[in-house]
Amino acid sequence: MAMYRNDRLLGGGLRFTHDLVITAAHCLGRNPRRGDTLRLYTAKAVVDGSDEEMFDGTVVELPRGDIALIEMHLPRGPGGHIPPTTARATRDDPWRATYRPTLELGALTGTVSVPSLPKKARDGEVIEVIQLLCPGNLGSHRGYSGSPVELEPSSALPRGAILGILLQQQPNRAKPQESSDTLYAVPVQEAVTRFESLSDRHLLECLIAESWQQQPIAGAAEGEDGKEGKDGPDQKKRRNSSVPMEHADLLLDMWGKADLLDAHQIQSIRAWMDEHRETDDDQNHL
Repeated sequence: MAMYRNDRLLGGGLRFTHDLVITAAHCLGRNPRRGDTLRLYTAKAVVDGSDEEMFDGTVVELPRGDIALIEMHLPRGPGGHIPPTTARATRDDPWRATYRPTLELGALTGTVSVPSLPKKARDGEVIEVIQLLCPGNLGSHRGYSGSPVELEPSSALPRGAILGILLQQQPNRAKPQESSDTLYAVPVQEAVTRFESLSDRHLLECLIAESWQQQPIAGAAEGEDGKEGKDGPDQKKRRNSSVPMEHADLLLDMWGKADLLDAHQIQSIRAWMDEHRETDDDQNHL
């Protein structure tokens, strides 16, 4: 996604959930603060100016490490956003930046040179980063910060997988005024652990269940003519209540395999899910 404030381009961002975007904090200005507002554009909005793909947003978290979390102002209810597939970087992985500051500029591409490296961020915090090689002598990559760094699509991953968020470019040590072909990105897993809004229980309660709990089930309580079917309204409500858990099971497995959640978080979420399943079962027997 592209971020703007007062028609000024700030940088890119990764739409991680239905309404939360991860980006590089320095994109938001010299002294970003929680509560700052901005405008977010999807790729479709950037290309054709579609109003339906433009959203207001608010900075909700600014942990140390030059990362930020933005909440999009979306209507409550079911969301159609599919969470991105994520992966751990490995040496020589081909990558590309999915965001470009303008349509006149090309996409950054290259290979992973170091999959995991401790490095000081702009604010002095030591974080895990991915070291990326971006050959081509393109000079400064100013404006690309905040872009999702995607593993190039393959037969195994047709849609590709997100490795991290682009943070900065290494200066040329021989000529400090110039930039090198080395970039750094924060892995998605590292970023997620630093946001309270993406903690285990909050993630499940607010970002998953809420997205599907009001989603209607076709034919659950209505006949083909639009009238109430044989199950009745109570049965429709019962079937709707099971939808969040079905999706949560799938997402939990996916995030666990991608190392977005550790064993303790998974155990905590499953306990919460089991508790709510029991609550639903009790209500269904009343």
